[in-house]
Amino acid sequence: MRPGRDSEQAARERGSATVLAVGTVGALAALFLAAALLAAATVARNHAQTAADLGAVAGAQVLVGGWSEPRVCARAARFVTNNHARMHRCYLVDEASASTVSVVVEVRRPVLTSTSWVARARGRAGLVPR
Repeated sequence: MRPGRDSEQAARERGSATVLAVGTVGALAALFLAAALLAAATVARNHAQTAADLGAVAGAQVLVGGWSEPRVCARAARFVTNNHARMHRCYLVDEASASTVSVVVEVRRPVLTSTSWVARARGRAGLVPR
């Protein structure tokens, strides 16, 4: 009776390794896609932060010459645009001890085929009197 029972069990289990393999491959593909999307978001965020920092520093350099806010922000915008980002906001902050330029930029990155992400970052640079 034993040999017949083993063959019945083997017949029921036939193909179960294929199902397990397909499930494992699907899980690994989903994990890989999630990791790729996370990496793309990180790259976009770093790109936005770099553009914001460079724009703020460029604006702060001309702030030394006493330039007005529109001229300071125009220079910052040029640097932001040259770094393939878009200026969202630029403003000067005058405090008692320092003047600073704050720049907020956006970087739009396509994700998959139909959507895009917007990464936003803020950079701030300024002058500290001696």
